[in-house]
Amino acid sequence: MKVERKNDTLYICSEADITAANTEDFRSQILKEMDDSLKFVELDLKSVELIDSTGISLLISIQNSLNKAEGKLKILNSSDNISYMFKVMRLNHHFEIS
Repeated sequence: MKVERKNDTLYICSEADITAANTEDFRSQILKEMDDSLKFVELDLKSVELIDSTGISLLISIQNSLNKAEGKLKILNSSDNISYMFKVMRLNHHFEIS
């Protein structure tokens, strides 16, 4: 996973699926960067083929943390299948998907 911080935005490029097997590592990387000045998280999913329920919970948790700072989670480069899953679960109402 590549992580880059620029001012109030954290850019994350996941190089693996977001599943129970790696969610804790993913969470710890994000928690290192979380502070009061963080408003936006951009998550690039170009290399992700699968997000399981644990991964979905993590994304919702990230968005809930950002809500406190009036921030937003933005999903970038998701596959058609993952985008469809987000829409079916109505997650596109909670974070931006592009």
